Amino acid sequence: LINGASPNTIDQSFIRELSRAKNMTIGNGAIDGTVLSSIVATAAGEINASYTNGKINRLILHVGSNDFAANADTATFLTNLATFYAARKSHAADWDVAVCTVPPRNASFSGGQDAAGYAADRATVNDALQAAAPGTYFDRLIDFDADAILGADATADNTTWYNADKIHPNQNGHNRMAVIAGAAYP
Repeated sequence: LINGASPNTIDQSFIRELSRAKNMTIGNGAIDGTVLSSIVATAAGEINASYTNGKINRLILHVGSNDFAANADTATFLTNLATFYAARKSHAADWDVAVCTVPPRNASFSGGQDAAGYAADRATVNDALQAAAPGTYFDRLIDFDADAILGADATADNTTWYNADKIHPNQNGHNRMAVIAGAAYP
């Protein structure tokens, strides 16, 4: 699961690249362009339906950019993340839930947010995720924020890694994200 373009239809998705590299099958493509509170509200029907008994069920949650672009509260976001995780484990204890740190973004803000506010919210949440023990929000942390290239706020301005919209990674960015994500699945 990613929050954004479906990995089933977009070749450059880091999820698709990761699944190719690790010989995984994508079950549930994506819930496009929404916020975590919406995902929490619809997860029982949309995400739990992707669970398959007798298979390794890995779920990757890549959220936060839309939330903080709209000036979401960081404490509420983390509470929602914990709620999402607990609900997946309640549905099936063997769900393997990975959470990605929030990526940089330098465009399209609303709700009174701006680039500096987004960066501050992103730092607060990423610090909390990096400090959290597995079992709090995730089983695995995919830490894009710790990457020397993709973790910097200014990376969203760099067209080597990001599209001109300063929100979505391009093919180079997704390829690098796939390598980072792959490290969480040795």
